[in-house]
Amino acid sequence: MSDVDLENGVPVEFVRREVLHIENVRKDFVHYARFRKHRGGDTTKCELCGIPFESDDCVSLVQVTGELNRYSCADCATKAIEFGAGAR
Repeated sequence: MSDVDLENGVPVEFVRREVLHIENVRKDFVHYARFRKHRGGDTTKCELCGIPFESDDCVSLVQVTGELNRYSCADCATKAIEFGAGAR
């Protein structure tokens, strides 16, 4: 057992860090307002950095090796392309 008093404990935010092998990026895939209309509320933030999407944002599609595609913000898509991912 832990020595932490769970009732009065200090909230701790954990940051998850992972290495992704990104093959391709489809930048500005769709505007978030249209994406949300068709997909519902299942994806509300960038799946790479966690920043929430705004209605006027463009969502990018990121192809990760061995995984399902992920949705990302423009900043993460740009970084992936700068680090060598293919752009479509």
